[in-house]
Amino acid sequence: LGAEVFAVDIDDEKLNIAREYGASRVIKYDPERFKADLAELGEITAIFDTVAIAGMLGDCLDILARGGKIVCVGYGKGKELRLDFERLVLHEIEVIGARGATIQELTETMRLVAAGKIRPVVTDIFSLEELNEAAERLRSGRIRCRAVVKP
Repeated sequence: LGAEVFAVDIDDEKLNIAREYGASRVIKYDPERFKADLAELGEITAIFDTVAIAGMLGDCLDILARGGKIVCVGYGKGKELRLDFERLVLHEIEVIGARGATIQELTETMRLVAAGKIRPVVTDIFSLEELNEAAERLRSGRIRCRAVVKP
């Protein structure tokens, strides 16, 4: 789809899955090295954040190219976002919050899946009777990528 993908995580298993699905490079998150690791990648124009860790987002803002975008889909009650507004404004960086998808976007996603251009990563499947277990595993961070509950 025209992007080079880098994946960052603290979990080796998730990094291996990212590599298997085509990430050009994977980085094990280390707060001491994170900014340096990102800087080694060259110009970064977009960041898709799924974890909402304030310090990590600040580091991302510091290395994002002029006119770059940070798309935030990760969130949690009580999480705060602190950014350097001087850099945000002077470098014309966009911070976008996204929590869902429109019918049109879902339709386009399904078209891309059907065409083989993207592959969904479903690592856990639960029956409807296992819904409470699925929710607990999600809350405790034990879902590796995406889970599906089948009736």
